[in-house]
Amino acid sequence: PEALAVLAEATAVPPASRRAKEKEGPVQDRLYKFTKLWAFYADLQESLAGFEPTRVTYDKMIELRIVTPQLVLNYAAFLEEHKHFELAFQAYEKGVALFKYPHALPLWLSYLTKFTARFGGAKLERGRDLFEQALDGCPVESVHQLYLLYAKFEEAHGLARNAMAVYDRAAGAVALEKRASVYQLYIAKAAEYFGVTKTRDIYEAAIGALPSSEAPSFCLRYANLERKLGEIDRARAIYMHGAQEVDPAVAAGSADGESPYWKAWHDFEVSHGNEDTFREMLRLKRTVRASFADRAIVLPGNEAGGTKRPREEEAGADSMARLEAEATDAAGGGFVSGGAVGGWEGGAAASGDFVPSSAFSGARPGYVFKRGDKGVGYYADGPAAGGAAGGAGASE
Repeated sequence: PEALAVLAEATAVPPASRRAKEKEGPVQDRLYKFTKLWAFYADLQESLAGFEPTRVTYDKMIELRIVTPQLVLNYAAFLEEHKHFELAFQAYEKGVALFKYPHALPLWLSYLTKFTARFGGAKLERGRDLFEQALDGCPVESVHQLYLLYAKFEEAHGLARNAMAVYDRAAGAVALEKRASVYQLYIAKAAEYFGVTKTRDIYEAAIGALPSSEAPSFCLRYANLERKLGEIDRARAIYMHGAQEVDPAVAAGSADGESPYWKAWHDFEVSHGNEDTFREMLRLKRTVRASFADRAIVLPGNEAGGTKRPREEEAGADSMARLEAEATDAAGGGFVSGGAVGGWEGGAAASGDFVPSSAFSGARPGYVFKRGDKGVGYYADGPAAGGAAGGAGASE
């Protein structure tokens, strides 16, 4: 009793005249704003004073807006223990009115769980309104918890088509990293309530909405479904669509070094295809491999000296060989007396102002490569032409 009296005195709210000057007054005038003191007071009252004083204390904390989400949960649990369920729901309502997301999330989850457990389908419309209020303003990274709870509520007490609508909303609203798991649950529930043929639209929506790293796994499942239903052409089209996002050179967890996706398509064609369809698969495989090789010409690892792909190594070797040839020609005297030019393609003979060459083989001092009156090759440019001609006359 003495402890309660001390805490009652410490948490007493001073008159308005003193609250206006509380910053200048003694610290005792500001004790009523300390949450820990109020929490200790409420715990002591719950142990010694009984139900009514404890309820009044919690209500005063909410009125002063010094309550925390955990204290609201404690207050609601206290009311439920004493079988005051409506008062507990009122406490939740006051709590969610005080706090915004993300602090309101545990309050909403507890409130909705307790409400559905208490009333079930007896207050269906009220339950739906509560779920819609909870979803309003919920951040993307947390909204999946509310959507799944809402869908389970509709499954247990509402209509199956309403539950499917909730799953469909959830698939488009949740964070990207949660989207695949929501689609998996959505597909499983649709197959359970409406049959596997009703999952086609969901699979197609999932393949279009998921990132390229996760869509191929849904393509595999979708193609397997069509294969079981005997729709071989549809299954092949699905394999073809998903294969464009799978690098044949990447073998994630495969023992034989082959991509699991392409291996599954290969086995499918062996079982259900023919020579033409198998060739088409191989043609697409080569195309996709070349596409991924082109995308990976410059990788972050390659910039720092990482591993190069075979195409890059070949291109690098060709470039080095070309540079070495040009350096050799420039240093070794590509020109000889009398205007004859050495080191040209196939050792072709040349006049002073023209050297035939079917392709460009590097820069030549005093010459330009072009198609002219004498054909394709190197033509003397500017003063070099006169010098070359003079050299030819001197030789003669």
